[in-house]
Amino acid sequence: MTKDHLPHLHVLDDGLYAGLGFNGRGVAMGTVMGRMLAMLAGGADPRDVPFPITAMRPIAFHRFQRPAVMALAQYYRIRDSLEERFAARAA
Repeated sequence: MTKDHLPHLHVLDDGLYAGLGFNGRGVAMGTVMGRMLAMLAGGADPRDVPFPITAMRPIAFHRFQRPAVMALAQYYRIRDSLEERFAARAA
């Protein structure tokens, strides 16, 4: 997955490339990206590839996603429990 929901072609190191982030566009874009990766693997100049090649960058705050989701799930469990208790008292 990518932040902008578009496929990306990344340079990971000299001569090492990765195509990722097809996000539901896998068949068509995977075929096109495969052709571009094959060009690069065959020694083509990266400037001749008709797709932007960018460096891979981490997604800001991504490492906090799991703890945040777990905290929110617990928060809503507590809210549901309290709501259930107060609804039972009111009935």
